Amino acid sequence: MVLDRAVGSSAPRRAEPRTLVPVRARGPPPPPPIPPSPRMYHPGPPPLPPPGTIPPRPIIIRLDPATVQHMDVSRSVSLIKFLRDAGVVPSEEEERRRERVVSELEKIVMDWAKRVAFEQREQHWITTGTVLTFGSYALGVYGPESDIDAVCVGPCIASLQHHFFVFLRQMLEERPEVSDLHSIESARVPLMRFKFNGVSVDFPYVQLPVINAAEAIRAFDPRFLEKVDGASWRCLSGVRVNREIMQLRNKHAMTPGVVHEKNRHAMTLVDPYVVCLEEHTFNDSSYGS
Repeated sequence: MVLDRAVGSSAPRRAEPRTLVPVRARGPPPPPPIPPSPRMYHPGPPPLPPPGTIPPRPIIIRLDPATVQHMDVSRSVSLIKFLRDAGVVPSEEEERRRERVVSELEKIVMDWAKRVAFEQREQHWITTGTVLTFGSYALGVYGPESDIDAVCVGPCIASLQHHFFVFLRQMLEERPEVSDLHSIESARVPLMRFKFNGVSVDFPYVQLPVINAAEAIRAFDPRFLEKVDGASWRCLSGVRVNREIMQLRNKHAMTPGVVHEKNRHAMTLVDPYVVCLEEHTFNDSSYGS
């Protein structure tokens, strides 16, 4: 406390208290607080009825089974019409073209396996190779612009680096139907990618530890599958997933033909989203992207 003396007086004078003016912060003032709204909080459980009150019974509507079936068929027809108008369902000509592509690839692979066996003086009469399809084409949910995921299955005498990427590639290059042929050997799953009659094909290789590869892969014997290398095992993962999907679909099908068609069209509708997810997830190294 500071004391001061008045002028012309000997009595001390008390100093008046000084107040500090607060310094205003620069910028706009803060917004006012938002008042709580009753919708921001859960209202809580409903109040209990008074004692002795009989709660209302649920209203049960019994629908005629024929009416339910008619509604189901109408919605299925509407879904199919929507898919066709959107250009998602391939035409019959597109289906036949893809069937011819797979059939020709099977003939080429079988001829290739026989030539490899004859070159190495093996038993070419029992040496076989085949082609397995998986993905959207094998499930029947492909679109007009979808590619074909096919696996070349070869015998134990056909190596990946020489017989697949050199010998089989030369045979494919000699075919006039094949174009845009590329070998992707450094990918996590090595494969060849090409177009056959205008249809894009992803073509990895699986080498089985048997001479009759077609019969062994047709049986899908686990004893043979356990002996394949890592790249071949990754190639067969898509085939195994397709088989499991088909088994689950047939297991839960009460009317196999009808349920198969419904599931196929539903999966056709969902397939573009699955493709986008796969491209986002496996963009690094799965199929040589």
